Amino acid sequence: MSKLGLSPTVIATKAPKHYGTCCTAKWEANRDRGYQKFKDVWEEEDKCSIMQWFIYKDDDLVRGKKLKLPFYRKWPGTHPNGSELHVEEQLYESSVLLAPDHPEDEVKLNCTLKSDLSKVPKSCFVKKKRASDGAKYIEIHYSLQVENNESGLMKFSIEVDGKEYAAVDATY
Repeated sequence: MSKLGLSPTVIATKAPKHYGTCCTAKWEANRDRGYQKFKDVWEEEDKCSIMQWFIYKDDDLVRGKKLKLPFYRKWPGTHPNGSELHVEEQLYESSVLLAPDHPEDEVKLNCTLKSDLSKVPKSCFVKKKRASDGAKYIEIHYSLQVENNESGLMKFSIEVDGKEYAAVDATY
């Protein structure tokens, strides 16, 4: 046998836990019965906090692959500015076999992700009105990009309308 002068290259690893975020979704009786519901003040509908898992335990984490997690934010009025545009998202983990639908005791905080949306063009913000009284609010939809880089570390960034605008700082 000849000797190969190359070191093995790791191209994927297995996820040791479930990883995701907590978000609000329209309250559904079958899924959410027994969990707190609240009224969304802008959309005026019942909502509930649920988990949105983007990596499941034992998933292959392919190096260089990017995941895009959809998010949105709403602000009263028509021009959010300054510190209002500094947003935080929490990344959670869970070690249980089946990823839970709701934030429960087995869901633990992994890190806090901080980003600045002030570099996003104002044209990406959508002006809206509340149906019941016409109160104005503004909304933006964006993606949190998660990349498992070549060294196996996760890199985070913000993308709006297909363009990357900001790096994201993770605090563990």
